[in-house]
Amino acid sequence: MSSLLLHLLGIALVAGSLAYGAYLLGISPQWIGVVLAFITGLGLIGLAKSRRP
Repeated sequence: MSSLLLHLLGIALVAGSLAYGAYLLGISPQWIGVVLAFITGLGLIGLAKSRRP
């Protein structure tokens, strides 16, 4: 399994677990979407930085 796939899987796992926890806490779906977008953005920025030569 490539490191790119592992990194994307990790981002998805973190975002999904945070979304599920927020859902269980009763947080509004709009805020869950905002947090998911933020976490995904941070993950992609980290991925882009790690892929620079």
